[in-house]
Amino acid sequence: MKKFKSMIAALALGALTLSGCSLEDLMFWKKFGNNEQQQNDDQKQDDKKDDQGSGDQGEQQGGEQGSDVVNVLSVSLNLESKTLEIGESFRLTATVLPTNATNKNVTWSATGEGIVSVDDGLVTALSDGESVVTVRTVDGGKTASCRITVNPAVDPNAKPEGAVDMEYSTADNIGDHVNKWCYFNDPEWWSGASADINQAYSYEGKVVFDYTYKSESSPTAQDWTVQLLKKDTSLTNDAPYKLSFDLKSNKAGSIKVNGEMKTIVSGDNHIEVSYIENNIPYATGLSFQIVLSLAFGSARLELTNIAWAESIAAPQGVVVNESAGGYIVAFAAVAGATSYKAYYVDYATGDDVDNEVVTNGGTLTKVSSLAEGKYKVFVTAFKGEEESERSSSFGVIQIGDPEAVVPAGGAKTLMVFGEEHNNSTGLLALPDDKFVYWNDQWWCGSNVTVIADETYTEEGTVHAQYTVEGSCSFCFQIFYKNTSLTADTTYTLSFTLTSLQAGTVQVKGANVALEANTPKNVTVDYTENANDASFSLVFPSSMGNNTISFNNISWVAK
Repeated sequence: MKKFKSMIAALALGALTLSGCSLEDLMFWKKFGNNEQQQNDDQKQDDKKDDQGSGDQGEQQGGEQGSDVVNVLSVSLNLESKTLEIGESFRLTATVLPTNATNKNVTWSATGEGIVSVDDGLVTALSDGESVVTVRTVDGGKTASCRITVNPAVDPNAKPEGAVDMEYSTADNIGDHVNKWCYFNDPEWWSGASADINQAYSYEGKVVFDYTYKSESSPTAQDWTVQLLKKDTSLTNDAPYKLSFDLKSNKAGSIKVNGEMKTIVSGDNHIEVSYIENNIPYATGLSFQIVLSLAFGSARLELTNIAWAESIAAPQGVVVNESAGGYIVAFAAVAGATSYKAYYVDYATGDDVDNEVVTNGGTLTKVSSLAEGKYKVFVTAFKGEEESERSSSFGVIQIGDPEAVVPAGGAKTLMVFGEEHNNSTGLLALPDDKFVYWNDQWWCGSNVTVIADETYTEEGTVHAQYTVEGSCSFCFQIFYKNTSLTADTTYTLSFTLTSLQAGTVQVKGANVALEANTPKNVTVDYTENANDASFSLVFPSSMGNNTISFNNISWVAK
């Protein structure tokens, strides 16, 4: 071995070459030199294993991980900043490099408590303010951020800058406020109700009217308490127009537009009415009037696409008379009309049966083709191709004998005028066991004309027809005193009621909502009073001209 080491040293110094070795020397090298080389190789393998073992702790700390682990070098986001409205969301996308990094997991955080939330990159705006959303890699702690700005909440009902406030006006002094949108809010001492006006303005063709009744219940309130008004001087007085507009309302109910009742829904509505300029009933001098009764209640209205278009007026004063030559129709002529048309409508169902072109004072030729029964005859006017609304008045035709029905209380009996109480004594002024009507004659602001031949009782059915001008919450009423009932006893009053117009009526003081031409089963509990009516039915003028009927009337003691 000593000789081997000497040879190694000599080789290292260049003093010995293999070519100068003897055969004995070479054999000695082969024997001991290969063993030494093997020992060196074994030592190197052990050193390598030790090096690998000592790197376990470094891997756990994210440091140098050896030849099979790729460390994270950077992370970035798809956005550096973003502006949101409250409630909006968007997603941030994190890109970790290199793409083949062994551990690409990240965590998310946001500054400013309650401004935004972040869930795996999905950012949601919670409240106004600024927040910085940060993504951080698990391997190496690399970060990237996005600045989020959340705008303050915007009130959708806020009045826009530049809006024109409405002026207060009445129909009587609208001339002082021409070509301006105005509102009327009745003083409580006059009509029995009043409202707080929350917003009333116009802006770029849009009209907003928001009001709150101070009390939603007032038995003495009139129907004209709150109104929206305008006089447009570009329109021609006494000329027929069609008014149209889109109406967004936060509640459903019945409103009056230029004297015509309209039933609206909560949400979007399209309104069209025909009227004579400067001649709206009980609103002379106006081009636009919406009446918002206490029964309709507090509301927010938004009007857009408001337009007036010249039109043709509907004929009025329609009558039909039987003569030797047949049935003759007559009506008030309409200025500018080029022709007229008559519509035959089934009296009981309200369905159209037939129609024909007619002349004022001419004979109705299609009567001969009608089946036996009772019919209403309405008339429209034409101006070229444009047709007017149907006349509010109508004639009546009876073909053949009416169907015979044995009445429970006798034959057809015309109803007469009557009052519930005597104005001077305050005592009950009703006849016993008879239906009577009461119609307003400007006492409370309206003028009601009762169609006498169509207001009667027959076969246990009560029928009434009337027209109304003006405004009153109790313009037409029907009473009955049942002498067979016992005073101070609670009864359930029930009957079936049908009204041509939609609206809200009062039955023994209780509000009952009606749909147009839809039978309503009415049930009301009350306590019988010796000096009050056993039956009271009250119609407001807001329902307009109306035809009503009711039957199946009964009282049941509770």
